[in-house]
Amino acid sequence: MKLSVRPGKREGEPKLLFDHLLEMENLVESPEGGVVVTVVAKDIYTAKASQRFSLTFTSEEVDMIARVQKAARGERSNGSAGTGS
Repeated sequence: MKLSVRPGKREGEPKLLFDHLLEMENLVESPEGGVVVTVVAKDIYTAKASQRFSLTFTSEEVDMIARVQKAARGERSNGSAGTGS
């Protein structure tokens, strides 16, 4: 997984904060049934510091990510977003 940041209000070069494969220890089920991804990444401003980042996805968002991946591979989805044939 890669995690990068860049300014939100102006153009700027992205700064790569995290570039590692996720491990199972980075993933936990959220109390609502989704997934929480937590990584320790470089700090934006301080070279020797680090920050813990957590991204919480609902089960619907996890399904959406899976549908995007299937679509990129040319697989059909059983979700309601399909156009049918």
